[in-house]
Order: sequence, then structure tokens, then C-alpha cells
Amino acid sequence: MAYSPRPPRSPSLVDASASNGPHRASSHLARWLLILGLSSLSLISPVRLRSWVLTETGLRASPLVGTGKPVDMPVRADLNQDGTPESLDIADGGLAIRSGGSILWRSPAAWTVRQAGITDLNLDGRPEVSLLVWRAFEPLPTDRLLPYAGRIDSFHDGRGQSCHLILIGWDGQGRLRELWAGSALADPITSFTTADLDQDGRQELLTLERRYDDPSPVPARGLKVWEWNGFGFTAIAATPGRVTRLSVVQGIEGVEILGQIEIQMIDGVPVDEAPRTAGR
Repeated sequence: MAYSPRPPRSPSLVDASASNGPHRASSHLARWLLILGLSSLSLISPVRLRSWVLTETGLRASPLVGTGKPVDMPVRADLNQDGTPESLDIADGGLAIRSGGSILWRSPAAWTVRQAGITDLNLDGRPEVSLLVWRAFEPLPTDRLLPYAGRIDSFHDGRGQSCHLILIGWDGQGRLRELWAGSALADPITSFTTADLDQDGRQELLTLERRYDDPSPVPARGLKVWEWNGFGFTAIAATPGRVTRLSVVQGIEGVEILGQIEIQMIDGVPVDEAPRTAGR
């Protein structure tokens, strides 16, 4: 799907303290603690820590090193551009966007919000809130007219709940609203994060995914990288693997993806499958 060139994201729109934290000088220690924390689980379970970078041909394995700082999604930003940053509050499956003591937006009661973060995934230069939401499955509007099952009819679990990515942002008319809402995902997302992986000034979306019929909790079945195409998201790289944790760091090769992979065991011997990477 064709799309027009995207402007660089303005860093001034996102509260720097939310992404960098108050202890920037300790970034080397923070990444070592992250690596040690992930690696320590290998002492009690068959897991392996891997690192990748995004290239023009897809995801390439990268050596693990002890430099760089974690790249986290902010949880505070000036969404309505009034000079005061708003904050995100997730509790009991709901999300409230707060400004001081006031609630500017609250997720509908029928939604279960699993994750939220400040992003600029639609590349409009303004911060929005990206939500990972479960809600009752609904077919595509055009599929309601079909005499047979629609194209996404199976995109839900046994309880009739489907997984969605939804962007909430300021509409310029005095309120927060849905800027974009994806239809039911073919493979539900277990967690996501965002980063400018190829350092072109545009955020990419990173997701861990499983299947609707997988028991919960269960490791993801793979990692995907997506980019905004003007109407939605296009997958540009992927690697399979039972990924149990995902993070992003600023490393010596640029922005690196860290993933904790559960290794398959056959007769007590680990089967170390080199990750396959799909290119653009």
C-alpha cells in the first residue's frame, strides 16, 4: 500500500522525563541490570537472550553488549498542547488519562485495556496514546451483508473477545477521542513497544503475538515490526520464537531489540533454532 513520506517526530511534544527518567547517568548500569535480569532466568528455565537490529532486509542478529540505555514508551505527554503533561493511569482493566486532578478521558467499561503508552505511531508529529485492548468481537461492516462467514470471523477467542490496537489523541476541537482503531487482529498481541529502530525519525511498532486458542499465560509465538502506511500498519519484519519478554535499548549498533526466547528441548537437549527474518 503506497504512502507519502513522513515528517520527523518532534521530540518536544513528549515529556522527556517520562522516557529518560531522572537518572540518565545510570543508563549503562540500567542496561546491564536488564540483561542480567533476563539472563538469570536461564538458570532455572531453558531460555536464551537474543538481540536484533532492523535493517533494510529485515531483522539481523546483533551481539549482546553492556552499553546503551533502555528505550521505554513514555507515560506522560502534553496531549492537548496546553503546556501541562497528561498522565496515564491503568487500573482494573481500564485506562484514565489524567491532567492534574481531572480525568480527560476514560476507556469504555466494555474494554479491557492490557497496555498503554505515549507514542506517535501515526506520524502526525503529535503524541497520542496507544492502547492494547480486548473487547467483544465485531465483524467488519461490509461482512455483515455477506451470506457466509466474513474475512475476520475467526479473529476472537472462545469467549468472543478480540484483540485491537487503538490510538487515542487530541482532535483539536477540545476533546480526546479515537484517532484510529484497528479491526480484530488475526493474531492477538501479548505486549508491544515503540522505537525508531532504523533512526529515520519515524517510530516503528514492535509486537509479540500468539494465537487466540493458546492457553494463557503462554509465551508469544513470534516478534513482528510494523510501520504506519497512512491508513494502518504494515508488517516489515518478523522472527518466530517463543518470546517471553521484549525490550528495546540504545546500543552500539543503534537501537537494538532484546528478546528472551524459550528454547525447545528434545530429550533434555536444547534445540537452538536460528531466527528467520522477513525483510521489507
